[in-house]
Amino acid sequence: MRVRKLLAGDELDVPAPVPGAVGTATAFQDGNLSQLAFVHGDPARFNACMVAWAGGAGARGREAELSLCVQTFVRSWAVPGEAGEPLPAADQVSDTRALGSVATFAEEAQVMALLFLADALRERQPAVAQRLLRLALGERFAPCLSHKLPGPAPAMTRLFSLALEEGVEVERVKALIRQHWPPPPPDAAESLNWPWPVRIHTLGRFAVLCDNAPLAFSGKSPRKALELLQALIANGGREVSLPLLIRNLWPDEDGGDMKNLFDNTLHRLRKLMGPVEVIQVRNGKLTLDPSMCWVDAWAFQRLSGAFLAADAPTDAARGRALQRDALAALRLYSGHFLQSEGDEPWVLAYRDRIKSRYLRLVRALGGRFEQLGQWDLAIEIYERALEVDNLTEALYRQLMLCHQQLGEHAEVLRVHRRCRELLSIVLGLAPSERTESVREASVRASRRLTAPGAVPFFESSPGDLGDC
Repeated sequence: MRVRKLLAGDELDVPAPVPGAVGTATAFQDGNLSQLAFVHGDPARFNACMVAWAGGAGARGREAELSLCVQTFVRSWAVPGEAGEPLPAADQVSDTRALGSVATFAEEAQVMALLFLADALRERQPAVAQRLLRLALGERFAPCLSHKLPGPAPAMTRLFSLALEEGVEVERVKALIRQHWPPPPPDAAESLNWPWPVRIHTLGRFAVLCDNAPLAFSGKSPRKALELLQALIANGGREVSLPLLIRNLWPDEDGGDMKNLFDNTLHRLRKLMGPVEVIQVRNGKLTLDPSMCWVDAWAFQRLSGAFLAADAPTDAARGRALQRDALAALRLYSGHFLQSEGDEPWVLAYRDRIKSRYLRLVRALGGRFEQLGQWDLAIEIYERALEVDNLTEALYRQLMLCHQQLGEHAEVLRVHRRCRELLSIVLGLAPSERTESVREASVRASRRLTAPGAVPFFESSPGDLGDC
């Protein structure tokens, strides 16, 4: 898949069993329903999971009903054959038959059984897990879902995230999240689709969305209140001291009423952001509640962190996950931090740090594609980066080298010309010797490829590319 398309666009973790439960709450991540523990004579292990799931769903005492419902559904939905027999494809099983087999159970037990199985199979059998999710989250069980979460909160977070990512009952899932507020997903990539109460964009633009709607205010723009929010983000967003924020916002002021001025500004900001208590104040320090507020700059840092810290992965799945996160980070970075909001010292410091991280990510991901000989993909990475920052000479040079590897010497000269003109106009500088050496290598290569006596193609338009 082309990067342009990507850029445009474990074990079951259940609570520990209640006292008296037999066995351990271990997942069924075998990727095959016929290999579930209760089929192979390990009911203690299976029942421990039932105890943990029912307890997390607030249905303690109904473990036996849930266990029997799960077993009945599995045996009707996809009757297991011999051990190791692959699970039938999702379109080869009968939903109607399976749901009919458990019709005598309470709807709550049916929903819990479906979600339990979906969580157990979500990684090894994602197509099957999605089919189970569609059954559990469909119209049939909508009344049951509205009362309470039908599973442990961490498991429901995983399943809701999967549903949002795969387009399973998206609007209903978002409504359930807003109703029950399970904890947001710790995975930064999964958090991108989560319906956060507050989303704050700072990369390339500044925007605050509450319940997916832009902040609305009448009359004069509350500039100082929004600056307080920006300063809180730039200083990390967690336990930021009041004196530091006061110095950031009023560097030239020094008086006894500064605390009152700050309190008034904070009050206006909280009022702007609606009823959700996003900003917490404890012991003279401010924190943006990470369970209620998503910030693109912080998501970018989390998504890029693992890729930048990792060596070349030997595990293919791990490599795909790292690449997925790196590409998601590049999509988020649509411009520099608060680039249109002024150049205050506290803005510049954070802007420089996150910009440096962005350039490291671009070079690392582009370099990975170069190592694999995927020159087209590396080219798209560098071109996308130059749309964001067109004054980083190293990116032009890497882009030239990629075109050179493909024998596209005319493109090398075009990129060089763009680099030379922008550096000259904006910075009053000329390209470095390293960049010039790449250009000269393409000039020599082009001449070697040109028939004797013919005009080299890169000189066919005097004044265009010939004098680069």
